[in-house]
Amino acid sequence: MHLAAVSNDPLGELAPKATRAVNYTATVDLARRAIASGVRHFVFLSSCSVYGATAGAPVSELAPTAPLSAYAKSKVDPEQDLLQLSSSSRRPDGVALRDAPVAVALDVADNAGVPSYQRPLVAP
Repeated sequence: MHLAAVSNDPLGELAPKATRAVNYTATVDLARRAIASGVRHFVFLSSCSVYGATAGAPVSELAPTAPLSAYAKSKVDPEQDLLQLSSSSRRPDGVALRDAPVAVALDVADNAGVPSYQRPLVAP
């Protein structure tokens, strides 16, 4: 199960290159290494942000993706590559989980909306 990521839309906009490097490049590299190592199942934690603006309406996993941020794009792109890797290698069985946001306490002084536990990831 692959859960590592630079998380959330505001942070993705503050550090788009780091977000892409971690969320896309490292994810696909990890999947390739998993295949080479004989891993049979690969679970990737994606994001419901891949759907774009939904006006709060329920969204099916079959809905088209429309990423609006660097973060959302960094989550939908590896889904496509992982699907290709899974079908071309016949392993691992892959699944992408598109989770919803989890509430965290934000430091009100940070007007960018970046939770304090994520600030060390963003260069000043």
